[in-house]
Amino acid sequence: MSGHEGGWPFPDRIGVPLNPERDGWHWISSWVHSPGWKERMPWCVKWIAERKVWAEVEVDELGSMADWTPARIASEFNYMAPCLTPSEISKLIEDAKEKARYDGQSGDEDDTRSI
Repeated sequence: MSGHEGGWPFPDRIGVPLNPERDGWHWISSWVHSPGWKERMPWCVKWIAERKVWAEVEVDELGSMADWTPARIASEFNYMAPCLTPSEISKLIEDAKEKARYDGQSGDEDDTRSI
């Protein structure tokens, strides 16, 4: 997460995600309060680039779905990171295996050496 207000990646555009020029899913978080319990809860929401809005996460009391503006989402949530696609995750795993091989480890086996 960045050091900007609420973790949003652009200090001059609070409420706008990384890669705002394309649609995508992103992790955001907010505080959830219950009696005797307070925890930061992650949410996965979709950014719609063409309209520059977030897809509504919940249906309102009238049963309609409204998009959330960057200002509204930033007032209630902190930004965490973009959600990775399966191909991005596979690439990260392959890169880690390659780095492990480069560092002299196979990366495919469980390392059971004692410290």
